[in-house]
Amino acid sequence: MDEKWILLIVSRHRGKILGLLLGLTISSLWLTIGFWRTGFLAFFTGLGFLLGKFFDESRSFRRWVERILPSVSKE
Repeated sequence: MDEKWILLIVSRHRGKILGLLLGLTISSLWLTIGFWRTGFLAFFTGLGFLLGKFFDESRSFRRWVERILPSVSKE
């Protein structure tokens, strides 16, 4: 197969390919470690992603907490 052809297919169908891989991963985890452990893993993976995104975008964690809990930050 031509490398350019593969890159073209991947670039046009990136979302479908990522969704397929994510579904395959989640279903494999569900079958091997169970529903609750898979949910626990997915929750903390998402939380870690969000925290990493905040740090990458140079957002202030303190400002984020103040926006979420305004009454706590004023005391």
